[in-house]
Parts: sequence; C-alpha cells; structure tokens
Amino acid sequence: MFQFIKHMSAINSIKKLPFHLRRLIFYSEGPDNWPHLEPIISKLIEKNQPFVYYTSHPNDPGLSIKTKNITSVCIGDKTARTILFASLEADMVIMTMPDLHNFHIKRSPLVKHYAYIHHSMVSQHMIYRKHAFDNFDSIFCVGPHHVAEIREMESLYKTQRKICIKHGYGKLDTLLENHLKYKPSNNPKKILIAPSWGAQGLLEKYALQTIKPLIDAGFSVTVRPHPVTWKKAQGTLLNLIRVFGTHQNFQIEKNVLDIHSLFQSDVMISDWSGVALEFSFSMAKPVIFIDVPKKILNKDYDKFKVQPMEILIRSKIGKILKPQNLSSIA
Repeated sequence: MFQFIKHMSAINSIKKLPFHLRRLIFYSEGPDNWPHLEPIISKLIEKNQPFVYYTSHPNDPGLSIKTKNITSVCIGDKTARTILFASLEADMVIMTMPDLHNFHIKRSPLVKHYAYIHHSMVSQHMIYRKHAFDNFDSIFCVGPHHVAEIREMESLYKTQRKICIKHGYGKLDTLLENHLKYKPSNNPKKILIAPSWGAQGLLEKYALQTIKPLIDAGFSVTVRPHPVTWKKAQGTLLNLIRVFGTHQNFQIEKNVLDIHSLFQSDVMISDWSGVALEFSFSMAKPVIFIDVPKKILNKDYDKFKVQPMEILIRSKIGKILKPQNLSSIA
C-alpha cells in the first residue's frame, strides 16, 4: 500500500504540470530499456524539448535526468501504472513495451499518438505475440525487414496503416562508436555466452554441457544471462555458480547494461537472442548458434512471406551447432 500511495503521489504531481511540459511522454519498463531510449532522449535534451519520463524500476538511469523542463518519476509495475496509462494525457507516448491495449496496459483516449521503439533487431512476427504492434500509430523500424513485416501484418490482420519510421537501432550505433576503443586479450580466448530466455533456451537446457568443454579447453567463459532468466531460472544460474564459480576462467554477468564483455570477447555463443546480431554487426565477430527450438509466440509467423531475420541470418554470421554435438563445441 505504501508503494502504491508513493507512485500515485508522483503521478498526480506530474498531472499538475502545464501541458506543454508533459505533451511528450516516454515510458520505460526499467534499466534494460535505457540503451534504446537514451540516444533519442539525449538529442531532445540538446534541443531543450520538454518531456516526462515514466519508469517502472527505481534503478532506471532515466531517473537521474536533472534538466530543466524534464521530469522523471518511478511509477512501479502494478496498479498505479495501470491507472496512469488509462488516464494519460499527451500528444505522444513513446515506449519499448509491445502489446499495447491487448492486456492491462490500455491506450488512453486523451493521447493522440503512440509510438513503439524496438529493443531488439530481430523480426516482429515470430518471437512477439500475434497482435503485439496493432495498437501503435508509429513503429521506429530497425531496418527494411521491419517495414516489410509491418506492411504484411496490416494486410493479414486487416489493421490500420502505421507510420514506419526508418530509425535504425540506437544501441548498435553506441556499440559501433565505442568498440574500437577496446583491444581484446588473446590469452586465453574469451567466449561470451549470451542466450535468450525460456524453458527450451540454451542455459535452461544445456548450460553445463556448453560450458564444461570450453573451460576444459582453457577458454575464458563469461555467461551473460537474459534478465528474465534471473527471474524464472535462478536455480540454474546458482548451480552454474556452484560448479564453476571458483574457476579463474569463469564469470557470470548480472548487469546487461555493461557492454565491456561484448567488446572483449572473441566469439559469442547464443541461441535465438537478438544480442547475437548486435555482437556480430558491431564488431564483425562470429557467433555459434546452439540450435534449440525456435522461440515462437506467434504461430502465424509461417504465413508471412517475409522470413524472420533471426532465421535468415544465422548461417551468414556464424555457425549452427546441434545440441547433441555440444561435446565438440571447443
């Protein structure tokens, strides 16, 4: 109850601001979204554009914004957030959370325009739910594949035409700007294991079988679990720490905002995670894809003429390894 009152108090204080200070609103689920919002926010700050930044996480970097005419507050991820979204008043709301209006987070009749910014370079029609983007007015598209997919969604699902903004991918820009500053150590070779999450995922199913051959071969191994894995499969991660935690060539990384391990690694091992594309595109280094079952949240994906990017590109940026062949991964 205390948190609810605290969050509602913050929301009500913002509603009292003059409308020109809150006509543009950003919403972030937490720190993981900051790399995708920060490049846009930095430009708006340069241009003295007022906005409100709502976040559901108390450790969101966006809360540290200390600039005139910009307000940032934490609203939690429970009832206060639901109430806020139903009554928002703004010209535009920008967010990285899909499925607007499909569940408890609804469109407000007092908002003129909702825009979605992607937090991954992967396609939109396989790992997202069927109608994840139907209720947005604009989509900030990473590349031509997103534009083609949105147009095909509109045709298949008979939805209103959206504005497709040829935006690119802010996180990739940041990686490209910074990677040349790092000189990886070649002794030993560094392997970064950065998979997606889910019951059939690499860490959930094959963590020990993947890591042990690499450690035995003398590689330095960093495991970078998806934040959801820490929530849903913490036991698996704690077991990894128990087995390998004292080994000098093993470490597990909890902060996915830290990009040093991407720069310092020679090879990435992944499954269906979008971070594999970030690693490959920014540093032109190879990825080994462990061929676990596809992550499918939209069973209609095979009705699309456009093949999902994460399927199409795997063999072009690395190697695909069957789980039964993990003993040969080194």
